Amino acid sequence: MKKILSFFALPILLAGCADYQENDLPITTNNKGPIFHASVETQQDASRTYLEEGKYMRWHADDEIAIFNGSTQLRQYQFMGESGDPEGDFEQIASIGTIGNSLDCNYALYPYAEDVTILSGGVITFTLSETQLHPSAVEESTPGFVASTEPYEEVIVTWSRSQINKSGNTFAPGTNPMMATTKSKEDLELKFKNLCGYLKLKLYGDDVTVQSITLSGNNGEPLAGLATATMNNGEAPTLAMGQDAGTLLTLDCGDGVTLSTDSANPTEFLFVVPSQTFTKGLTITVTDTEGKTFVKSTSNQVVIDRNVIQPMSALQIHTASENMKIYYTATSKVTPYSSSAFGANIISNEFNLHTNIGVITFDGPVTSIGNSAFYRRTGLTSITIPDSVTSIGRYAFEYCTGLISITIPDSVTSIGIYAFKNCTGLTSVTIPDSVTSIEGSAFAYCTGLTSVTVPDSVTSIGDSAFAYCTGLTSVTIGNGVTSIGRNAFYRCTGLTAFYGKFASEDNRCLIVDGALNSFAPSGLTEYAIPDSVTSIGGSAFAYCTGLTSVTIGNGVTSIGGSAFAYCTGLTSVTIGNGVTSIGGSA
Repeated sequence: MKKILSFFALPILLAGCADYQENDLPITTNNKGPIFHASVETQQDASRTYLEEGKYMRWHADDEIAIFNGSTQLRQYQFMGESGDPEGDFEQIASIGTIGNSLDCNYALYPYAEDVTILSGGVITFTLSETQLHPSAVEESTPGFVASTEPYEEVIVTWSRSQINKSGNTFAPGTNPMMATTKSKEDLELKFKNLCGYLKLKLYGDDVTVQSITLSGNNGEPLAGLATATMNNGEAPTLAMGQDAGTLLTLDCGDGVTLSTDSANPTEFLFVVPSQTFTKGLTITVTDTEGKTFVKSTSNQVVIDRNVIQPMSALQIHTASENMKIYYTATSKVTPYSSSAFGANIISNEFNLHTNIGVITFDGPVTSIGNSAFYRRTGLTSITIPDSVTSIGRYAFEYCTGLISITIPDSVTSIGIYAFKNCTGLTSVTIPDSVTSIEGSAFAYCTGLTSVTVPDSVTSIGDSAFAYCTGLTSVTIGNGVTSIGRNAFYRCTGLTAFYGKFASEDNRCLIVDGALNSFAPSGLTEYAIPDSVTSIGGSAFAYCTGLTSVTIGNGVTSIGGSAFAYCTGLTSVTIGNGVTSIGGSA
């Protein structure tokens, strides 16, 4: 593939070069069109262009530019000089499209692309790529340039992996866009100026080889996609992003860049960024060569100015496998109530204010969501638990009233008492096949739940496990359940049916060893207890306010305490001859 970038310099590759006199060059042509002479803008009063000490830009022999030579027709030009030249001539190698409206002067854009267009007013439209190349993603035979302390004394070298790793702050071909205009159609002197600014990341870490880095603004700032550039001769260009611009930039590091382990001498990476202000800070996601990621957000405002490098503080990178992270969404950053509840230590907790996505990273696999881990974290809306977790402890999510959804992995074998009590926003819960027990009050007061499916793996459902789940309409009990605790579905007044094991033929009751354990009252005014029932459990019909009459068959021998408590609409009860005991407050 043809390399179309120019300026690299081993510490960096930005755009180029020297200070030139305002003299007009004679018009020179070949059989394809006029030959243009090009340079890049000078910073400060130095005799060479640099953005930081010792970091310069030069043309590369393969560089190509798009030129509109007095018309809106796109022309492809290639550099005629040697790699490392600070300036040189470009000759036309192709012309695309038909002759359009005449322009008052000549316009040029680096790098060349076939989709570059121009309006009659000199507004160039092009695409800023959402993926930028680090030199490590370029073929090793591509030459680079070692900057020296003297002007133009450059040494052409061939990339080697060690050089790349030591000099991670270079640009690869085609990364840094520039624009140039002339004074008139006859003027062939192109003075290129950078269109963007630069963000410098300084990273270090133990045994970390970076595959890619993704950048995003926390307020959805535009970073890639369709853009327009305008420029008048002798003035700085301006860049504007389109309405559908992308909000992510990714730096592709090819086979990987191994980070320095020294915080005082970190590895540097450069992003080319449209000039703007990240009003709510930004987020970076570092992915290593094993697919592990590290996310870091800052809420501080970050300003990117054209042609200026904005450095960030050195950052230590800890990449982690998926079982060392907990992802969540929330209205704001969520700090666990108990930091010692996970079987590993928290090393970072990053939250993106734009996406409302957070990630908590640990120094080892997360083995539990322990007691009170997220107690009363009301802003938490969803959470994904890694598949290394084997248990969810008591009170783990109690009073997480904003929690709407949760993914419980198959590795979890137990859900503790009060684990999700008062999670009133939960609308559905899928309990994995590995769970063997649901302890008492685990989902009590989850008023948003509408259905529950208990898998075959579960052997016991604890007391009041789903009590006060007033929105619950149906429950399916797996075949593995051998016991259901007292008041497991107490005051679940919206229930219309039970399914699966222990469900009565009419699906209105759960009957465990002859005892009517729970009742689904919604929509009923009269009810005859099935003949298979031998006893009515405590509070079985409590708060069934819609019932007006109940018939208890001769097979029932006992009625438990508070069996019909608070059934305020009940006007008649027929009790069979077999009843020998009636509990208190029945």
